Amino acid sequence: MENKKLLLCSFLDIENEDYKEKINNFIDKLNQEYNIDKDDIFVIKNLTNEKQYLITYIFEYDIENKINFNLIYPGTIPIQKNRPTNTIFTINSLNRLIEQESGASKGNIDYKSVQVDWNHYINTCIILKDGDLMINKTRRIYIK
Repeated sequence: MENKKLLLCSFLDIENEDYKEKINNFIDKLNQEYNIDKDDIFVIKNLTNEKQYLITYIFEYDIENKINFNLIYPGTIPIQKNRPTNTIFTINSLNRLIEQESGASKGNIDYKSVQVDWNHYINTCIILKDGDLMINKTRRIYIK
């Protein structure tokens, strides 16, 4: 059995003011069902979409067994993080950002050689939604 660790992000859309209870319930679920330590779970507020909270956590699983992350929570995706700027992103959105910044067409880019100026993306979440690049301002929050 070989385990792999992934940084996951679950996007919680919360319509009403009872967000703390819903977030705490989700954190309890991660802790109880997937043995994720509460200290390793981070809550991030999407400042661009006031109803959305991002919950990030390290998920460890056996690589022999495929896992559907949507079973954890619908809309859960693997993400990457640039720690110095507190930027979270997907690989596909990073590639799209590089395409957009470079102005070159898809087939003419050496993605690995392009340096992204992460200082332009401090406290953001960069993802693709319905094929569109979304760059949302974020702020970590603390829930008790």
